[in-house]
Amino acid sequence: MKSLSAFVLILVLLLAGSGCRIAILDCLESDATCNSRKLLGYLLLALPRTNVPDTGQLICSDDSGNPIPCSSVTFPGQDAFYFSTPAPISLAVNPSGLTVSDGTTGLIWQRCPRNAANDCSGAATTDLHGNQETYCAGLTLDGLQWRLPTLRELIYIANYELSAPSFDTAIFPQTITGLDLWSSTTFHFNGTDKWAITTSNATYAQ
Repeated sequence: MKSLSAFVLILVLLLAGSGCRIAILDCLESDATCNSRKLLGYLLLALPRTNVPDTGQLICSDDSGNPIPCSSVTFPGQDAFYFSTPAPISLAVNPSGLTVSDGTTGLIWQRCPRNAANDCSGAATTDLHGNQETYCAGLTLDGLQWRLPTLRELIYIANYELSAPSFDTAIFPQTITGLDLWSSTTFHFNGTDKWAITTSNATYAQ
């Protein structure tokens, strides 16, 4: 099992309504027992209550990665053409300086790496997944209860216009390029491993 960064951008455990919303999304991600009827029901419940942030991409490209006008009819419908759709990235550091609020999803994140000082100085700690879950459960930042985020939630705070790292370092100082961020989402092919997201380019790891 990999040892990943403890700078996990830990997500606050919200009230019952939001927790239900998150549980619904988890079912869509990893629950093999969801049949098509259940899935439709969950979608109908989830869609009105879930805001999806924009990816942050500002440049359109061709199939070789060269920048092109977003109005291109040869490579249409790219994300940068729909800037801030369905909702803009909206991350703000809270007054304590310890947490970050996402104005689009309503989620709250730990700002600084594990074992770093309140100003985010100091080295981040890497650890195994099970230890990260224990760490999150014992966290009391800003008087809140915490948990490890799902893979989908981690993707929501990545900025795909950035790379190395693909996270805004003004919001999340010490996002260390080359390390992965643990999620709580299970890799369903073996039912034990967990998904992570790379800090370098916000792609998935397992």
